[in-house]
Amino acid sequence: MYDDEFRIDPAITVSVHRLRSGDVLARVVGELDRQSAPALLRELRPALGEREVTMLRLDLAGVAFCDQAGLRALHALSAEAGPDRVRIVAVHQCVDVLLRLCGIDVFLGWRAGATTRTG
Repeated sequence: MYDDEFRIDPAITVSVHRLRSGDVLARVVGELDRQSAPALLRELRPALGEREVTMLRLDLAGVAFCDQAGLRALHALSAEAGPDRVRIVAVHQCVDVLLRLCGIDVFLGWRAGATTRTG
């Protein structure tokens, strides 16, 4: 199990935690947008390539802003990982609305209202 926190871009920080289950939990804080999305992909793609990682769990409760580039990055992680290997486990209320409107919640196993943070 390891714990690392990276400020991968001025607008975003990612904390990566390997869980005993073999899953990786990535907590993302900041803005997921055109500027920060490529850095997020660079940081999380290696975990998907590790054989022992069963699932990448994304905690987006600290992401209060997400644009189209951020949505594309989330979809790209899911598409590259394969079926059921990337899941959103928490989101900010603003991102929850966006995920549902765009239908990306279906790809990432998000159930609206499951664990949202307001404010």
